[in-house]
Amino acid sequence: MATRSTHNRHDGNKGAIKIQKRFVPKTNNSTREPVANSTLSTSLRRSSPRKSNDAEISIGGGGSNPSSTARVRLGENGDWASSRERGGNFVNYLPQDEAVAAGLGVEDGGLNPVESQRVVDLLNRELSRLLKLSPRDFWKEVASNTSLHHFMDSFLQFRNRWYDFPHHGAKGTVAGVIVGEFELSRRVFMLFYRISSNRDPGARASYSLSAKEHGALLQEKKLLDLPKLLDICAIFGHENEELTRLLVRFYIHMAHSFTYFIFF
Repeated sequence: MATRSTHNRHDGNKGAIKIQKRFVPKTNNSTREPVANSTLSTSLRRSSPRKSNDAEISIGGGGSNPSSTARVRLGENGDWASSRERGGNFVNYLPQDEAVAAGLGVEDGGLNPVESQRVVDLLNRELSRLLKLSPRDFWKEVASNTSLHHFMDSFLQFRNRWYDFPHHGAKGTVAGVIVGEFELSRRVFMLFYRISSNRDPGARASYSLSAKEHGALLQEKKLLDLPKLLDICAIFGHENEELTRLLVRFYIHMAHSFTYFIFF
């Protein structure tokens, strides 16, 4: 009886060891979780980030001398595309684009009206496509498209503020020389407005970023911070006061929540 009792105890221990080996290690099935059942935050963590190339993300978007290098080329489908070999199809917004939009001549910075028009056409098309994406696809592209990040930075850097000319009606300027320039400004604002909140109205929770992941993404990619917020207010606050105020509130709420997650 004693021998049988001892044998039973050993069998019980062996069973416990087998259970431990079965559940503790990670299995291949755990990495094959269907995308439909995973959260947006999980899918963003799983996706491998694209590494940026310093030679491709210079402010000119292609080399050390931006004025001598075309930012756009004719794509295979006949539309204008970025001259970058990789990193996305957005291009940087440069001072000469703003000068052309203000109606200034070559001597005042309006270097190439034809290229500036092509740049605005490309940016309007890409922003329109991006803003129409579902929350899941939108955040995936925002997290990985390095050309988008550099375009956003360049637009906030070089776009005239509402209190600058030509908004004050400087003598000899012609507003609206570039077709679609106002639409571009509106789409840029709506991009920042959508980025400022982790959840689209009416979107399912699984298709939205958590507050913690949202704050981490904005901080890691430097998509929205206090200096950018000041630029946004200076550029858009005068003509779009109500939505700019909401954007600022979204950012303050995000920053407060993210700080809470970090320290608590």
